[in-house]
Amino acid sequence: MTKPFIFLSLVLIGCGGEATNIVDAVLVPESAGTDSASTPAMDIGAGMGEACPVLDEATGSRKGIYNHHIRAMDSRDGLSFIKNDTVLLDHASVPEAILRPDGEVWVYFINGQPGQHAIFIAKQKPDGSLETFDCVRIDGVINGNAVDPDIVRMDDGRYRIFFFEGWFVGGRKENVHSFYSAVSTDGIHFTLEGKVLEIDGGGTDPTVAHFPDGTWLMALAYTDGVLLATSDDGETFALTGQSLPQGIPELATFDDGRVRLYIASREGLLIHSSMDQGASWEEEKVVPLGGADPSLIQLGPSSWRLFYKGFNPPSPN
Repeated sequence: MTKPFIFLSLVLIGCGGEATNIVDAVLVPESAGTDSASTPAMDIGAGMGEACPVLDEATGSRKGIYNHHIRAMDSRDGLSFIKNDTVLLDHASVPEAILRPDGEVWVYFINGQPGQHAIFIAKQKPDGSLETFDCVRIDGVINGNAVDPDIVRMDDGRYRIFFFEGWFVGGRKENVHSFYSAVSTDGIHFTLEGKVLEIDGGGTDPTVAHFPDGTWLMALAYTDGVLLATSDDGETFALTGQSLPQGIPELATFDDGRVRLYIASREGLLIHSSMDQGASWEEEKVVPLGGADPSLIQLGPSSWRLFYKGFNPPSPN
């Protein structure tokens, strides 16, 4: 049964509690899922770099991304979506999904549990829920300031992850926002490639599309609207000067050569389409969302799943 919703005016919170975009009428469920889907405390990865950070009840906060969770919607065409009120993973933010060659769906996310602020990884179970099993290491180290992951499987079989590096677990806030990439053979242990782009005055939530000719397109959230950048190799990007409506973006390519840009905005999920690799765009549709940070994957010829971040009622603690 569909759960009732209430309207709230709130600030869309980034991975470390930093305000990024204002959403004036976000739909928030009156009751969210249970802690049965919570991220467990763990000590994994010994011998492969740092172990994943463990739950720290003593120093942790019950605010910010602790009150985020992951949900999903399904689609037959990437345009019309069937909403599901099930919470797939609690205390988790900014999901980024990928379909692996073995058919497994992995979802990268920022852990909202106390003391575990980092990029963690969950697998989709047969019932559709998510189970956390590991975390991302870059050069063997857990980087708690690496957030907003976006991952692509390249033609050579390696995985390239893009992320924004902030100041969420230490350091001084900077006016220039820097975005980086790293590569991996297993999707868990990455080697840093370097800085791919920096934006003066802000910027978060990078998302990329990789085209058959080898070029790349990036979209990112910015104060005045979604910005676009291009690259010949995926290692250095340059802004195009284009700006689209404000919100949190997601890029996805389709078999007909189309690239779609999904923007989680105050109006809902804005869907734009381009047939020239992002040089020009047309708005196709607006879909109700009630969340943010969309991530779309194709599961089959007529099957897509869009993961996104939902919001629990704020904790009184």
